[in-house]
Amino acid sequence: MSTLDSAATPLNVLVVDDDVDGADTLAVLLSLHGHSVRVARNGEEALRHTAIELPDVILLDLRMAGIDGCEVARRIRSQSHEAKPPLLVAITGCDQDSDRQLSAEAGIHLHLLKPVDPILLSELLEQHRSQRCNGAVAAAVAQH
Repeated sequence: MSTLDSAATPLNVLVVDDDVDGADTLAVLLSLHGHSVRVARNGEEALRHTAIELPDVILLDLRMAGIDGCEVARRIRSQSHEAKPPLLVAITGCDQDSDRQLSAEAGIHLHLLKPVDPILLSELLEQHRSQRCNGAVAAAVAQH
C-alpha cells in the first residue's frame, strides 16, 4: 500500500498548471488515492478557487502566462490568515538556482521538478496530512 492509500482524511488539493495533460494526469493520480482535487489552468483561475475555499495543498507550475506561480503564491500567502495555511509546492521544469530563489522568496515551501516522482509526492502529501491531523488533535486536546 502506498502512502497515498490512506484511510485517513483526504487532503483538498489544487493543481495549478497550464499544461492540460500534466495537470489532468496529476489530478487523476491524486484522486485515485482518495484526495479531493481541483484543477486551475492559470493563475487567475487559481486565485478564484482559493478565494472560495483555501485547499490544504497547492501544486503550482511556475511559468504560466498572465499571473505566474510565484505571484499566485505571494497573493495566497498575503490573503491567507488561516491557522493552517496551504502547503505550496512548485512543480516545474525550472531548475536554476535563481528559480529556486524566486520560489523561496514567494513563500513556496517545496520546489519539485517535472515530471514529479509520484512516490516522492505521495510521501510529501502523507507527511503534510499527518502533520495537519496531529496539529488538529493537539489543538483539540489543548482545548479540553
